[in-house]
Amino acid sequence: MPTPVRRVLGSPRLRILLALAVLAVLVLTVGFRDRERTDLVAWFPSTDGVYAGDEVRVLGVPVGKIDSIDPQNGKVRVAFHVDADVKIPKGAKAVIVAPSLVSSRYLQLTPRYDGGAQLADGATIALKDTAVPVEWDQIKDQLNGLAEALGPRGANKKGALSDLVDAGAAALDGQGTKINQTIADLSTAVGVLDDGADDAFSVVRNLQVFVAALAESDGQMAQFIRNLDAVSAMLADDKHLVRSALRNLSGAVGDVETFIRDNRKGLDTAVTRLSDLVQVVNKQQGDLAQILHVAPNALANLTESYHQGQNAVGVNLTGANIHSPGQLICGAIGGAAGADEAGAEKLCNRLLGDLLGKVVDNPQSQKLLDALLLLIAGGAA
Repeated sequence: MPTPVRRVLGSPRLRILLALAVLAVLVLTVGFRDRERTDLVAWFPSTDGVYAGDEVRVLGVPVGKIDSIDPQNGKVRVAFHVDADVKIPKGAKAVIVAPSLVSSRYLQLTPRYDGGAQLADGATIALKDTAVPVEWDQIKDQLNGLAEALGPRGANKKGALSDLVDAGAAALDGQGTKINQTIADLSTAVGVLDDGADDAFSVVRNLQVFVAALAESDGQMAQFIRNLDAVSAMLADDKHLVRSALRNLSGAVGDVETFIRDNRKGLDTAVTRLSDLVQVVNKQQGDLAQILHVAPNALANLTESYHQGQNAVGVNLTGANIHSPGQLICGAIGGAAGADEAGAEKLCNRLLGDLLGKVVDNPQSQKLLDALLLLIAGGAA
């Protein structure tokens, strides 16, 4: 006869409820676990000295643990996890670090997260993005091989290495002071370079700009080189003509040198006179400018004054400033003396004051002047 417990557990409805409860617990457990950690996988060529449970670090700070190590076909699959609040940048690398020969090793993730995309849960770090430390056995084997290569069975089989050591010892014997000074000078030079690091970086940046400009002008540079090559080819094809031209040019230069040497005095005189002429022209540039301004109109008037039909030149004569005989005579005297208006007036008063006064006051002289003006006007008409 079934017991009450068996009777209860044997109920189909209860079995379904228990199954759902177990499933819910599993889902909650997995979800909670997912919120607590991020699972990752990395492939290494080897994992000597690393075991499940060893630490995973970022910048030396523990952030997770290694879950499993599984060798597969010449490489090793390492499954590990990090805390859920730790972000690993996309493209991160995994390195097995050995702080010393005897201490335990750990898995280091680099670089630290500094923004941007990050590795998702279940991501894989490829073999090319992982590294392992060099093992002591490998170092020992390399040193042993080097010793054998340099030993009596290798390079020193005939004493060559011993001779090299002896020669080096002889060359360095007594040179300790100079070597010390050399090292000190080298240290000083390195210090100077360190002090001028900013300038050095500036030079490098400017050089980079220059190289970039050359790269952008690659087509133009190529065209320039092609043109230069074409010119070189042309000169090579016509080298006899170039040689003849250079020979003739050399002869012409020699002739010019001989001419200058034979006519040095004459050239000095010509240059001196030319300098004087230039100075005169410079002093009279105002008058020359006036001539250049007036000459075209004057020549045009002269051309128009010629009457081809009559084969004669016809001009209109205008008498200005002759309405007063005194002013006419004073103006002529002042112009001859190079005096201005006030100076001409004083000169006239001093030389011809009384005479001009009588002429000006004489009505007959004014009539004579009027008749002269009518005569000029009639002739012009």
